[in-house]
Amino acid sequence: MILMCMTFTVEAQEQPLAVAVSDVNGEVGETVTVEVALTSNPGITSLKLSLSYDTTVLTLVESEKTDLFDGWYQTSPTAETLPYLMVWVATDAQNETGTWISLRFRIAESAKLGTV
Repeated sequence: MILMCMTFTVEAQEQPLAVAVSDVNGEVGETVTVEVALTSNPGITSLKLSLSYDTTVLTLVESEKTDLFDGWYQTSPTAETLPYLMVWVATDAQNETGTWISLRFRIAESAKLGTV
């Protein structure tokens, strides 16, 4: 029996994963697009976003994944399911940054002036 020993050097990742959500404004009845972006990425193979929002003010019309990452992508079966889940998994680490998801919301006719 031959036993081999190999030594590998691994550098610590000092760059944490950072996610930013765009700030948008809109009026009653309008549709607005909110972008979810990775602004710092140390190299990931999966990502799960759990989205909750005030359903009396906003209606999720559509969620669209950009082509930022390759891999498998799945969302909750319906937009009415809260929290609305978006899950992405890849076989290889991805280290790109940029917009990952675009979310389109309709502002309810009954919405009051304010921040949601």
